[in-house]
Amino acid sequence: FPHSRSDTEGDFYFIDKVIIQSDPKAMAEAALWEQLKNSSVVQDYEDFISAYPDSMYVAAARLRIQQLKRPTQVATTKPAVEITRDPVDPVIAEAYKLLYSEKLTKESLSKIVELYSEAIAISPDTPKVFNFKKAVLDGFVQAANSAQINSIADLQQITDLYDQASRLSPHAGEALSIRTIAVESYINLINKAINNKEFQSAITVGTQGLDFESDNERLKTLISDAYLGIAENLEATGNIQEALNKVNKGLGYSTRNSRLRSYKAELEETLETKDRTKRFIPVM
Repeated sequence: FPHSRSDTEGDFYFIDKVIIQSDPKAMAEAALWEQLKNSSVVQDYEDFISAYPDSMYVAAARLRIQQLKRPTQVATTKPAVEITRDPVDPVIAEAYKLLYSEKLTKESLSKIVELYSEAIAISPDTPKVFNFKKAVLDGFVQAANSAQINSIADLQQITDLYDQASRLSPHAGEALSIRTIAVESYINLINKAINNKEFQSAITVGTQGLDFESDNERLKTLISDAYLGIAENLEATGNIQEALNKVNKGLGYSTRNSRLRSYKAELEETLETKDRTKRFIPVM
């Protein structure tokens, strides 16, 4: 090329086919554009426009923002991805949310079992639903073990857990474990009442325990012990016949209670002695 002369003096650069003279601001602007022109972050272009509102690249920056904000092919295919997601997942997720909530209520327990039934209907005999069932039963056992039992109302939570576990799987080991925990909780509460000489409360708890497990001999023995305590109090106030009546009620729960049988014999002897004494007292 022949040598030519121009009125433009100084250093210059070719960037995007545009000649930028050695103006520090222009060079910084061009350099920044080179760095971010392929960015996929909208904020980068918005920051550029804010910093250089009069830049020759503003139009290109705005166009790039429009492109990035336009729905992409991935976005348009998202519904198809949602459709292919396993439909049982949200059902299981809802159940887990209830299972690990701060407190399990009768309503939430029932809802968990309903969700399990729904999961079975959606995806029967799959490992995912089987594992879900196992996790729910384990959660019920954990809740029963950690329950604080201080009253009959507290016992209701464990019996509710057992009822729902039985709905899930009547013969599962977890359901049987909860049943054992429930019975032990009844027994502990009865013993606590007897130790506090709250014999009528012990009988109330015990009869409710028999509603839960009617053939439990330990519960029957404890109820008979509570009747023994009531009978002893009655004897102390001179109500021998009423004391004997309570002993007979106790024996109706447990004929094997040797203490109660011995006490019955003592009361009957006392009544017989009183009767003999009364017959030989001369009438004045």
